[in-house]
Amino acid sequence: MKTNKFTALFVLAGAVSLAPTPSRADVKTDQAIAKAEEQFAKGKPDDAIKSLVKLATGTPSVEAYLALSRLQEMNGAGDDAAASLAKAVEVSASATPTLKAQALAASAQLSLRNGTGAAALDMATKAVAAEKNGASLGTLASAQARTGDAKAAHASADAAIAAGATSSLAHAGKGDAFTASGQAAEAVGAYRKAIELDPKNISAQVGLVYALIASNKAAEAKPIALKATEMDKSSGAAFAALGYSISAEKKFDGNDPSWSDAIAQAQQGVFLAPKNPQVQMVVAKLFEARGNYDQAQVAYQAALAADPAYTPAKTAIIKNNFVRGDIDGALKAAGELVKANPESPEANKMYGEFLARKGQYKEAIAPLEKATAAMPTNADAWAILAHSYHMVRSFEDGKNAYAKAVQLNPTNNEIKSNYGLLLGMSGDPDKGALVLVDLINSPGYKSAAGFANYGWVLSRVKPPRAGEAIAAYKKAIELEPNNAGLYFGMGWAQYYAQNYPESIAAFEKSGAMDKAYFAETRGAVGWCQYFMAVNADKANPNFATTKAAIAAAEGAGRPDARLADAVARYEKAIKDGQAAQIAAEIERQKHEAAEDAIDIGKLSRQLQTGSIQQRVDAANALAAAGADAAEILAYALETDSVVVVRQAAVNSLKRMGPAARKAKPALIRYASTQPIANPRAGADEMRLEMMESDMRAVIRDIINRLK
Repeated sequence: MKTNKFTALFVLAGAVSLAPTPSRADVKTDQAIAKAEEQFAKGKPDDAIKSLVKLATGTPSVEAYLALSRLQEMNGAGDDAAASLAKAVEVSASATPTLKAQALAASAQLSLRNGTGAAALDMATKAVAAEKNGASLGTLASAQARTGDAKAAHASADAAIAAGATSSLAHAGKGDAFTASGQAAEAVGAYRKAIELDPKNISAQVGLVYALIASNKAAEAKPIALKATEMDKSSGAAFAALGYSISAEKKFDGNDPSWSDAIAQAQQGVFLAPKNPQVQMVVAKLFEARGNYDQAQVAYQAALAADPAYTPAKTAIIKNNFVRGDIDGALKAAGELVKANPESPEANKMYGEFLARKGQYKEAIAPLEKATAAMPTNADAWAILAHSYHMVRSFEDGKNAYAKAVQLNPTNNEIKSNYGLLLGMSGDPDKGALVLVDLINSPGYKSAAGFANYGWVLSRVKPPRAGEAIAAYKKAIELEPNNAGLYFGMGWAQYYAQNYPESIAAFEKSGAMDKAYFAETRGAVGWCQYFMAVNADKANPNFATTKAAIAAAEGAGRPDARLADAVARYEKAIKDGQAAQIAAEIERQKHEAAEDAIDIGKLSRQLQTGSIQQRVDAANALAAAGADAAEILAYALETDSVVVVRQAAVNSLKRMGPAARKAKPALIRYASTQPIANPRAGADEMRLEMMESDMRAVIRDIINRLK
């Protein structure tokens, strides 16, 4: 699955207005601040700052120190600005709750621009504790977005807007929350509203630049970034955004002549704001565009030096290591990052993707579910999650995830092809066929996957369109003649056409070409042998080859309980003189699907939450899933309160043979417990105790066989 790494969103440095909403000061202070700001605007920064220093030291107030800090930062004196903010916070201890919240929020905003996310979150939390208003809650949202908690950021931003709908900081906080959750289009709207309420809100303008670029609107982003640099010539974040937008216009082509201008602007941003990790990230991304990964790594490290907990930089470094071939190291680092930042959507997405790429699909699902919940519009995350569901045979979940992925990325034919297949696997082959026929008939389509998936769903519609399915598989094999999976699919298409010898030949070729298909095809071959035996002699079929196939399936860890039961029922019917009746029943069954598509996810949920009979049915059906279902059945054995459900789980594990190995620890634990007998038990209770005793004997037998 290909991803354009240069469209990744940044968690913004925070929403700060150059003119925060003032609280009432005395008239003299108001006038002095207004005069200083006028001097600054006229190009006399030293005079302006000198007058505010005199005001703040002579008549200490929150308003004076906030105004002084603001002008000092705009004049490039970051350390002086921080010191003035510290004085504002100190003075606010005896001020009104509104002034205290304002001072603390301003301190948090400065930390977002030139400090750590942890410091910003601490100050923003204190600001909200002092007073909940649009500015304090909006700042908290920005801090939470910076530290990777998108869910909390959205909640705080919504509260901010509710508390102060006209607060620029509230809407900028919502923009940061949208950015953290990967919702670029929504972020654009929030930032535009913030700028409308305060045209001097530079951080909102910077946020808008990145959101527009992520929305594929780089041409709109560049003029906004340029304007931000003109409004505040000391804003490193604005210059970095300008550099990023210049490169974005050329689709991050590191060989384009514009790259030199882009990197120059970004490095000017670093010069002005060396402690801003987002600015360092831009430099790193531009070096990556150039193919200079060593310098990119240096910039990423600089971002971490500025903020050791900055998740985007950590994620980027881990991804670089993964690309360079340190897969195991990157996977371990990603897992540690998720532990340290459990709410980070980007960290969870990366960890889930790495697990999926390593084939650990079951383990990948949890972080990917968390990532998609926090980033509901991230097409890549949904596609990887859908594929992981597919690979663990949770078809209904996979169908729903692919539907979302198709909605978000309608031009991706691979996703659309898998969506059509999962529709069929989850019980809606007619809809799947419609999706796939549209795909394979699209101009220039030549992927074997689409034709194979179309053949699969055509085999499952009622009645099966077997001839068309075979034709679709022939086209797929023509495109990829060495793909064992296509012969596996052809085997089922031939099966539904009742061409049993041809079906067996296709299954055997599939298993010979790829050992992974050998286990999957044993039960399928058995079904073909079963119907061939019945067709040859309905009164007394010879099931010898069928039983050999059943044994082979069990030995391979893919037992087919349904086939074994079908043989046993037929033989019993012959013994009872009812061969004609069961032969008629079998004739009808030829058009039913064999259990080649076990929806483990659906059956697992049924096993946990269904009625008693539904749980029994689910436990029986999971036998055909082999090793993939062993742990699920083991969990039911240890947790279900109904003995008949536990019996069904144990019987399925017994049928699995060696494939039940993952259930062995649970089986040992269960066998080691001593049930308490009731000496006054009635007939029903005694019957249940006997069932429990018989089941434990079976469990001990399974354990011995697994040694």
